[in-house]
Amino acid sequence: MLDPVARAQELRQLLRAKVILTVTTGATKLLEDEVLHLCGAAFSRKGRENLYRGGSAPGVMLWEGQQIPIKRPRVRGAGREVPLTSYQDLRSLEGVSEEITRLLLCGISSRDYGPAMARISEAASISKSQVSEAFGYATRKHLDQINGRDLSAYRFVVLFFDGIAFAGTVVVVGLGITDTGEKVVLGLREGASENAEVCGDLISSLKERGLQVPSRILVVIDGAKALAKAVRSAWGSRALIARCRLHKARNVLEYLPESYQAEARRRMNAAWNMNEYSEAKAELAKVVQWLSGINESAAESLKEAFEETLVMHRLRLPEILRKSLATTNVIESAFSIVRERTRRVKNWRSGRDQVTRWAAAGLLVAEKRIRRIRGYKFLPLLVEALTKLDPEKEVA
Repeated sequence: MLDPVARAQELRQLLRAKVILTVTTGATKLLEDEVLHLCGAAFSRKGRENLYRGGSAPGVMLWEGQQIPIKRPRVRGAGREVPLTSYQDLRSLEGVSEEITRLLLCGISSRDYGPAMARISEAASISKSQVSEAFGYATRKHLDQINGRDLSAYRFVVLFFDGIAFAGTVVVVGLGITDTGEKVVLGLREGASENAEVCGDLISSLKERGLQVPSRILVVIDGAKALAKAVRSAWGSRALIARCRLHKARNVLEYLPESYQAEARRRMNAAWNMNEYSEAKAELAKVVQWLSGINESAAESLKEAFEETLVMHRLRLPEILRKSLATTNVIESAFSIVRERTRRVKNWRSGRDQVTRWAAAGLLVAEKRIRRIRGYKFLPLLVEALTKLDPEKEVA
């Protein structure tokens, strides 16, 4: 008598065999139906376009990562074999592409995928080229999903844009915050830099996909002039632009000797952490004056984005929401997951959208994991403050 473990294993094998038999029976019926549609009933000579049956040949179908042998009927006409659409579908890697993508995004390189792929290909091996093909298929779907999703159903109150250095290039990412605090990846574009064409193309695509901007909206950017220009070109005075404080602090510190950097960072943060706009503005002005005595370029860099780093103060937002919206960390944190998932990739290929496909796949993983923005319960206060803000008093 078999022990319970052996018995359970035997039952699993029997069940799997029955499932495979059912699948292959269904696949055979699918193929026969297409042949009937193309050639008519056997010996009827009522086929379409003089097509006729040409016997059969050994074939395979993919199911649950396995290559399962099946008998493939052949159809001929005009001296050539006519491919069957149903057979091409049965051989499609779509069924395993998502599982392969999940494994590769867990940090498994396509060069040493063998052990991890064993559970997918128990009955028959899947070649390395098939892994690459399946992953490419899935990641193109992910890229199309992000860059093609309908945005008309969302009510966004904040938009974030940031250019992320990734795999030797720059990926410009857009992310929206809905009125309920949900984070939605809007789209991404790859470019050599954050130039006006890349930024403008991304924002244009968002508008074409139904992005609805209310009478006023807050837009947080990393500081790139091309992004600011694209935002103003798209929405004009309806967009209130805020600069990411982290990016601005980094810009300022780049001009300073290392011995001054810690103190400069402390002074800027002290000013930005003030609760009242007037207090924060006065304190930040003192920082500019202090920087002028050390490096005029550092002072000019801070003055260039002076008001745009104080937007959250002007809106009188609660501290928790003010901190959530003061930087583009919402994009940076999502992209940290992309970097984590792609750390094993050694050979990035340019000109084949590989970077944006991997980025899109990783961002969709991140999107499922990221929570609502901190302080989301105060978003109605932001909407109210935006409607009351006088555009004539804004500093461009």
